Amino acid sequence: MAKRNAIILAAGTSTRFVPLSEETPKALLNVKGEVLIERQIRQLREAGVDDITVVTGYKAEMFEYLEKDFGVRLVFNEDYARYNNTSSLIRVIDRLDNTFVCSSDNYFPDNVFLNTPDNGFYSSMYSEMPSGEYFLATDEEDRIMDVRVGGSKGWYMVGHVYFDSAFSKAFSRLLSDEYSKEETRLEYWEDIYRKYISVLPPLFIKRYCQDEIREFDTLDELRDFDPGYIDDTRSPIIRSIAEKLGCREGELSGFLRESPKDAPLEFSFLKDGSRLLYRFADDSISIR
Repeated sequence: MAKRNAIILAAGTSTRFVPLSEETPKALLNVKGEVLIERQIRQLREAGVDDITVVTGYKAEMFEYLEKDFGVRLVFNEDYARYNNTSSLIRVIDRLDNTFVCSSDNYFPDNVFLNTPDNGFYSSMYSEMPSGEYFLATDEEDRIMDVRVGGSKGWYMVGHVYFDSAFSKAFSRLLSDEYSKEETRLEYWEDIYRKYISVLPPLFIKRYCQDEIREFDTLDELRDFDPGYIDDTRSPIIRSIAEKLGCREGELSGFLRESPKDAPLEFSFLKDGSRLLYRFADDSISIR
């Protein structure tokens, strides 16, 4: 069996997770008693994957303990705020081989890494409803033949991906060539894959049920999975707002960032059906 390694992408700012992401990277949130990225590292180790690299960026200093406590390698992406995840993958291009490429904020109720893959694959779940996700078209042998942005009644990309060595070699060459272009740096690495899918070694679809891979794009989605966050968001900002309004944290929902990510924090939220605006600069609350 080929030796496998893992790369966990943890550089992003998770702006949709405002305001918790202003205080703590989403990967370091405690979900049902475990820190998300720590749980994923443990699951990889249980599957025999000991060579783990974590690509950091936003609040990188908060991840430093992982090197000492979990023995992972940390790689810093100084372009995390300017470019997309291509800028993270290019920094570990020398690590791509038989490699799991993982999102740091996924929660796997059961260990998805235990079954040794025979081929490179991209994980997928089914969506009945229209979505802006990346939807997959496959042939009769489950090879991924095309990827389209947006769709419904189909299987879309989610969670972890596994590169076998043949795919890694071919994709690394393309990524190196493409990364000189500004438009490529602004894209996801999956966009390069979409562009060159016909000339790359095949990846196969790996289908999962809805409860096998959990993603939390907003605080409300996290609350649905871990009710402990309903009245205790672990956010000093939300706690302060609740105190000002004389309510429970659970009465506040629908958090949306209103300011650009490089501007002073402003976000709106719902209380009693009204949308209010919070400005961090002057700690003020007003009707949106």
